[in-house]
Amino acid sequence: MKGISKLSALQNVRFRRLWIARVISEFGAGATLSTVLVGLTREGHGPSLLAINGLAQAVPAVALAWIGGGLVDRGNRRNVMVISDMTRGVAVLGYVVAFPLGPAAIFAVSAVQAAIGAFFGPASSALLGSVLVREERPAAMGLLQSGSMVATVAGTGLGGVFAASASLVSFGFVVDSATFFAAAAIVMFLRVNEEERPPSGSLLAQAHEGVRFVRSEPVILVTMLAVATTMISFSVINVSFAPLLLVQLQETSSWLGPLEAVFVGTAIVVGLMTGSLSLRLTHQQMFLIALALFVIGVGGMALAPSIWALLPTQVFTGAGQALVGVAATVMWQNRTPDRLRGRVFSLAQTVQSSATILGLVLVALVAAAVSTRAVIGLAGALLVLSLAISAITFRIASRVRPADSSPLTKIR
Repeated sequence: MKGISKLSALQNVRFRRLWIARVISEFGAGATLSTVLVGLTREGHGPSLLAINGLAQAVPAVALAWIGGGLVDRGNRRNVMVISDMTRGVAVLGYVVAFPLGPAAIFAVSAVQAAIGAFFGPASSALLGSVLVREERPAAMGLLQSGSMVATVAGTGLGGVFAASASLVSFGFVVDSATFFAAAAIVMFLRVNEEERPPSGSLLAQAHEGVRFVRSEPVILVTMLAVATTMISFSVINVSFAPLLLVQLQETSSWLGPLEAVFVGTAIVVGLMTGSLSLRLTHQQMFLIALALFVIGVGGMALAPSIWALLPTQVFTGAGQALVGVAATVMWQNRTPDRLRGRVFSLAQTVQSSATILGLVLVALVAAAVSTRAVIGLAGALLVLSLAISAITFRIASRVRPADSSPLTKIR
């Protein structure tokens, strides 16, 4: 059988348009975030206010995603994406007014932005299930993840340039706004034949139906919780990485750029390889390999005696980041009926956002009592537990639904 080209998914016109729109939208989101954070820092605000801004974004995402999936599954998902991006395009202009007013106004705009974005992600992920056939999904998800990562990094860099000068901050937000409107325009003219999904009860009842479905699917439940452990680990690493580099290893901050480049570069390359890998590995095997790579990477960070030992850990964590995202998303797509996809992806978003907050709380509680290396090691131990539980669950589930987790060569 012929292999699947890593770029073959782009031959699907509907996916190509969604991919372009998603990349543009992620570019705008990255530019907005960095403009806000650098702008706050430039005005003399410390880490505590930056953390509050992060919470202002995380809390609405957790609160609204709970019912957002029901709204996504009730209506036209394409329209949800369009309205979300257009609304974010308007809302981001609120920063122009908020910055002169002070941090409280900035936090309010950040909260509104996050609340609107809580609907975009589930709608986009659910719509992809209608656009892509099963065989296309691994390569497509890899392309989507790699493209989003490149766009986020590029947007973050551009936002930092705008925020570095007080005269360019407002212009930066105008550019960010334009990216959201551009993404909305691309999706607006996309033709997708979505299944009829008549409303079934209240939004709360629909949310509970989504939870019941996830609880009835051990593979989906365990992968959601395992992805949550990776989010906890990333929260721990994001807070602990600079102290590890600067204090523990006695290196300079000039290493932060190269280390980030290794991580992002690895994630992009591996993301582009997922289509080919899915011909040789099941999605569950890819997921377990991803967790194992995380364990090696995080464990290596905790034990690294020098910068040269720390550098390869970014390869392992970057590869793990790429594989875990693609494998989990494809499994959720394949195992979830179309009428429930919005709720399943909303629940996944809720779990991941909650895990990010939990990771920050974990660092706050234990960082004062133990060393930076011990905190990172604790995150690694959590990943080991997650890997073991996932492996056991997959082994049991494969006896019930073996065909669903087979490589694509067996599905065709």
